[in-house]
Amino acid sequence: MPGAIRRLAVALLAPLALTGCFGEMLTSSLEGFNLVLVSFNPVDNSGITGFGSGDYETGARDFMFGATFTPTVVGQQYVAHVHTGSCPAIGTLVLTLPAVTGQPAANGGAPSASVSVRLPTSYSKAAYVMDLHVTVAGVERRVACGSFA
Repeated sequence: MPGAIRRLAVALLAPLALTGCFGEMLTSSLEGFNLVLVSFNPVDNSGITGFGSGDYETGARDFMFGATFTPTVVGQQYVAHVHTGSCPAIGTLVLTLPAVTGQPAANGGAPSASVSVRLPTSYSKAAYVMDLHVTVAGVERRVACGSFA
């Protein structure tokens, strides 16, 4: 019986030991990284929302940030800008991002437009916003906005 008890103890304690090891590996692999999450809200009843994210190592100068907006008009050009300020009080334009085009729906979802861009890490630590614009019949209008701070 002592052998059976020993095998039972090993069977019960091994998963706990492995969890400790993997938990330590997971924690150490995330140290020094900063997650940036931005939720985009509709502007002027556009109905367009979005979500963006990126992460960077502590001390990094830049980080990759990606955002997807839905629903968009298929074939329509959208331009995103980074501004100082907040969504209710847009400030100075600091960066214009490349135009993106509304794409057809995938897997039963809504048409969307996605942007991926390298941004300075300072945008994640201060009052900056990303504003999505569309121009229709020569008139530019804001359709979504999200704050980094």
